[in-house]
Amino acid sequence: MTDVEPTAEAPAQESFVEPQNPEAAEVVEIKLTSYNLKKTGQAPVSITPESKDLKLGPGDQLIRIYKGTLIEVDVLDSGYKWNGEVYPTLTHISWKITGYQIGGNNFFGLPTKRRGE
Repeated sequence: MTDVEPTAEAPAQESFVEPQNPEAAEVVEIKLTSYNLKKTGQAPVSITPESKDLKLGPGDQLIRIYKGTLIEVDVLDSGYKWNGEVYPTLTHISWKITGYQIGGNNFFGLPTKRRGE
């Protein structure tokens, strides 16, 4: 897996506070952009469709701010968990959230592949 570096391409829209170490009393504020990825044990980082070598693995979490709502999707071995339900693809989740057909990678700011690539 490769690390994804935060980018300044999208301004921060919302933030949340998460302790880096549960035993520590110190809390670190993290700025979220529209599209974010949280790898297991790391703070969320901003992602863009240009992040071509991005790989999702079980335990990762996609975080998206959509119309002022925080969307959090957990990556599982058997699909993706959102709102207490498991879906086979991100596209199923993006359709449920938006109410129209949109590709899951596109909705979550992940790299997309063209046919034949």
